[in-house]
Amino acid sequence: MPIRINLLAEEQAAEELRRKDPLKRAIIIAGAVVAVVIVFAGFNTMRVKASTSEANAIRQAYEDIKDKELKLKEIRAMTGRLESNINSLQRLATNRFLCAPVLNELQFCVLDGIRFTQFVMEQRFEEYAAIPPPPDTNEKGIPAKSIEHVSFQIYADDSAGQYNEFMAKIADRFDGRLRKRDGVSLQTLSDPIDAADGSGTYRAIVIQCRYPSVTREP
Repeated sequence: MPIRINLLAEEQAAEELRRKDPLKRAIIIAGAVVAVVIVFAGFNTMRVKASTSEANAIRQAYEDIKDKELKLKEIRAMTGRLESNINSLQRLATNRFLCAPVLNELQFCVLDGIRFTQFVMEQRFEEYAAIPPPPDTNEKGIPAKSIEHVSFQIYADDSAGQYNEFMAKIADRFDGRLRKRDGVSLQTLSDPIDAADGSGTYRAIVIQCRYPSVTREP
């Protein structure tokens, strides 16, 4: 039986040891781990950059929406003021006092011996500014308002002493439209005055008629 001698056994054993060297294996594994970490870090960096860009876009969109919201609030407030003014003008246009109906009613109140000399209409407003609510409370403020006072005066000459009948007729004719208590009152009753044509005497009278006060709010 032939004997075989491997003259390269030592070199092969050394090569095998080098191939199975744990340090080399550790270096290879560490290099692979570092490469994976580098790739993962690069991927995360790209994701962070993309997220930052998206966040900046969202922030810019939010700022744009916020500016539009402020403009819309200003437009809404201005629209509310305009609507309030329009409503006030509409009420003023439809509720303003007209003298023609009053004069039409007074023509049915004429009595013999009563001669009209002057008619004066007065329309007066009392303005009250709004009172804001106290700070840090849930109480409501008091809105601005105006109180309208309407009255008219009749100047006449009474040559027959019929001013009481004249006032009663006015009160009856304007029933329900004038104030209940002092809707019709005698403001002036002069002493007898001689007529310029010598036909007798008369008394100058002034009768005031008041309408109920009306409160108007914006």
